[in-house]
Amino acid sequence: MNALVKRNADGALVLKLNEEEFRECCIQAADYLKKARGCTDDIPFRLYLDAKIEELRTGTDEARRIADYFWIRHDHTIDIVISSAIEVYLDNWKNLKGSAAACVTLENTRAEEMLKQVLCFVPEMELSAPWKNRRHEIDPEALPKLKFVDIVLWTGDYVFSPMTILAQSLPNNEWICKNIGTVNMVYVNTTEALFRAGGFLIPKEFFAKAAFDRFGNDLLEAQLLLCALHEIGHTTGCQDPDHQGEPSHYFDAEYSWLEEIRERTRSFPLGTGLIFPELLEDDDRFTGETMYPTFAEQKHFTMGS
Repeated sequence: MNALVKRNADGALVLKLNEEEFRECCIQAADYLKKARGCTDDIPFRLYLDAKIEELRTGTDEARRIADYFWIRHDHTIDIVISSAIEVYLDNWKNLKGSAAACVTLENTRAEEMLKQVLCFVPEMELSAPWKNRRHEIDPEALPKLKFVDIVLWTGDYVFSPMTILAQSLPNNEWICKNIGTVNMVYVNTTEALFRAGGFLIPKEFFAKAAFDRFGNDLLEAQLLLCALHEIGHTTGCQDPDHQGEPSHYFDAEYSWLEEIRERTRSFPLGTGLIFPELLEDDDRFTGETMYPTFAEQKHFTMGS
């Protein structure tokens, strides 16, 4: 929600758009985007920047939808994500809070081959979802778009140490996701940095030595792949016809953890077969729980809770 709740002169509660409350900052950001627009000849990217400039100036729902549309459709190697209200999951009130954040990213070409392989499984993820409301008719144009990128610069709510964002599914608008699609961003260099800082702590603790010796060198690639599957998992399936609109309106404070459980229902089983397919045919020493640190971590915490 890109608005603040304030009291007017009469003491009544009113909504005031962030773009109105923080107009000076938004106009300054729009001016920078206008300069960036003049530095590229890529038409879809320029149209996105035009739409984003209008969103920052007005903050209207119409401007946000148009900006989201052009953002999903462009394929420039450089990307800009900027918003006065990117979704914040854990706000404990219907997950309606939005936070100002912005980042500049650059396409990670090294991950392109992995990207192609993962995208081949998206229709299968849709059609084999373990719930009743599946997408039986899949529009290729509306499938989740997966991008492996490096962070060049980020600010605002993207920077909230000690947590580090590894991946993200955007935009947050439910109507856009249903009718136009989503972009699943996997941040490669932040994932690599986090992995270098402590990525081997969990596998060394939970893996059998033989499993660690065999797969230790592949764990970073596995981490990137599971991040991709995680974000795609958030976009699979469709809503109950009798309960349309924003899911958070129905689940209130329970929405965040229910959404994460739903995502793991998709990403974990597929990850077991995609990260190390030979595990499924090997002996019992190498199971899904021992091959990958996040699996072991999740099993540990789930059993503990």
